[in-house]
Parts: sequence; C-alpha cells; structure tokens
Amino acid sequence: MYQSERFVEQDNFTVLDDFWRFDLRGGLLGDRWDFLVYVDNLLDDDTYKAGSTGPDFSSQISDMGFSAGLVRTHYFGPLPPPRVIGVRFNMRFGG
Repeated sequence: MYQSERFVEQDNFTVLDDFWRFDLRGGLLGDRWDFLVYVDNLLDDDTYKAGSTGPDFSSQISDMGFSAGLVRTHYFGPLPPPRVIGVRFNMRFGG
C-alpha cells in the first residue's frame, strides 16, 4: 500500500511523510486444518501514519488568522507497529 504525503491540520504547517507498507501472507489449507505464515510491516517502516502538532498557544493564534512568524515546535503521534513475523495453525475438530 502506498500513502502519499499529506497535511496534518487545516493550516498546512505540518506534513506527514509518504510511505509504503508491505505485508506478506502465505499458507496451506487441508480438510481439517490450515497453516499460515505472515510478515506485517516487512520493511520495518517507522514513518508516522497519523499525528498532530501542539497543543500550544500558537495554534489558537493561527486559528484567529495571525500566523505570521509562528512555528510549530513539537509534534506527536502514535508510533507505527514494528515488523511482526508469525505462524498460525488451526485445527478443526468434530463433524
């Protein structure tokens, strides 16, 4: 999946970088079982997927239209999940 860069807020001061996300899945199916191998975030990309600036006084001032010379000094957002490698096995019992 590709996500192009995008602005975080309406004033367009902060931009989230573009990123690629690769996940892999492969497996086998039997009559009563299935086996799956997977890798999430194959390239271990740590680009922020969501976030915001503030909270600070400059955001309230810029909302009133006075944004000349104001610089956002901090940014926050959830850390993206790391690369995860796993195996799943399911067995169906009964009729």
